Amino acid sequence: MKSELEPRSMTSELVSFRPLEVSHLSQNSFAQDIYRLRFLDPEVVAQSETNEVPTFQDHVSWLKRHLEHHPFFYLLTRSEKFLGYIHGRYESAGIILSVALIKEERKKGIAGRAIEYVLQQFGGTIWYARILSGNEASLGCFEKNGFEQMYQSATMIILKKATR
Repeated sequence: MKSELEPRSMTSELVSFRPLEVSHLSQNSFAQDIYRLRFLDPEVVAQSETNEVPTFQDHVSWLKRHLEHHPFFYLLTRSEKFLGYIHGRYESAGIILSVALIKEERKKGIAGRAIEYVLQQFGGTIWYARILSGNEASLGCFEKNGFEQMYQSATMIILKKATR
């Protein structure tokens, strides 16, 4: 199933919101795009909880496990061009939400719209987001979608939102 996020302005094209599937991993194209964004983009790496860079094959194995055991992993694309992703993973208290976009697509409202869409699709749960301190853009994006800070340390902010 593929759906589209409405553009914020009349000049922007629609952003496709499509589930990552195992078949995408065998083609390597989207898997490589995700790998480059997660582990080679300096701004994303700076916000990561780990400095370890897995091999590409380990990354593909992680994606396969994620697809088997967690609720969703969506690709964000425009005219088949990879823009980023949003995914959720189960934790004991709820679902941890993560979103990342390629540099040229940041600060255009895409992440906020993707968060909004996921919250609508998977209501009735408790959501969390972990953001490194100092990432004001991510913090503002989640707060605009109703997340509230529940914990802050020198390095990390934990946000929470309960939906019905």
